[in-house]
Amino acid sequence: MPGKYDEFVHLENIRNFEKKLETETDPVKRDLLVKLLAEEKVGKLSPTVTEPQARFL
Repeated sequence: MPGKYDEFVHLENIRNFEKKLETETDPVKRDLLVKLLAEEKVGKLSPTVTEPQARFL
């Protein structure tokens, strides 16, 4: 069951970053979102890493 949960969180993170990129206009925040999205797509992020950054955005 943890595998399904991890996959769900992974896909939701990708959707969340993509959605934020649609409306974000600040270049610094956009750069961070692009970086986080790329890292999530290759699986480098874990929920404990993205949580503090998500509050920043």
